[in-house]
Amino acid sequence: MIKTGAIRQATLSDKSSIIRLAIAEAEQFSSLYVDREKINALVIQGISSRSNFLWVSESRGKVDGALGAISHDGTWFERQQLSILLLSGNNSISLLQELMRWRSGRRAIKVVSVAFPVIDERTSRALEYVGIRAEGKNHVVY
Repeated sequence: MIKTGAIRQATLSDKSSIIRLAIAEAEQFSSLYVDREKINALVIQGISSRSNFLWVSESRGKVDGALGAISHDGTWFERQQLSILLLSGNNSISLLQELMRWRSGRRAIKVVSVAFPVIDERTSRALEYVGIRAEGKNHVVY
């Protein structure tokens, strides 16, 4: 959560850096197969669709963090759900604050959830700081 640089919306030129961060995060879960093609497709979807959120942090011109979230139909409710799929690297708080600002202008999004197999204490505190509270073993905001 150390602030080292600026945050901005991701572009296609950031794709390889974001994929590198996503794979590094996914590989922490050794019992899960990391599907690089799916990661590539999700990064492209995150960048190219206005329904999704993909921002990066950068320091000295290099991407050093990312936050990606995909919007989809609600699982058990009407409207949309936003699932955070990637939170990596630096500027976690700034990236999460930007996500919450972005979400506030999208009335169709009723739930924000975190789709990580495991959430460490530092990430949990960052999520709680921006209002995405723990509910059981999940972090959500309604």
